[in-house]
Amino acid sequence: MRRFSTDLLIDQQFYYEQIAGNGCDSETRRVAEARLAEIEAELARRNGQEPHQGQRSRWPHVPLLDLLREFGATMRERKLGKWVGDHPWRHSSKSGECLVCYPDTGFWKCMSCGVGGDAAELVADYFGCSYAEACSWLENRFGAAPSA
Repeated sequence: MRRFSTDLLIDQQFYYEQIAGNGCDSETRRVAEARLAEIEAELARRNGQEPHQGQRSRWPHVPLLDLLREFGATMRERKLGKWVGDHPWRHSSKSGECLVCYPDTGFWKCMSCGVGGDAAELVADYFGCSYAEACSWLENRFGAAPSA
């Protein structure tokens, strides 16, 4: 079922308020932030923008394309700043272009299964671990994420 933009805006406000609340635990916050990112990507898509346009990843120092290739994805540049490839650890793809990566912003998304996000969400998707465990893995390998 397709959702109207007003529904998405209401959900967006709900998740903003949930994140801003002092009483939420780290797992609730992580889920809210992930859902908020999905909503913002969908709203951007409906407005004709690329996902994550104008946003920066928490992990700008992580070479996202190299990580995708290391995990088995075959990536190629589709247009300047946009790379496409497959998502082999999760499913097969007839076109081999379901996974989209924007290395300049540090985000990726699979257009087939809808999974996506920053480098930590990529690691969590690949290893099947939590976001916190993925952050630890990235910190051990590439160093701590820079402060905002």
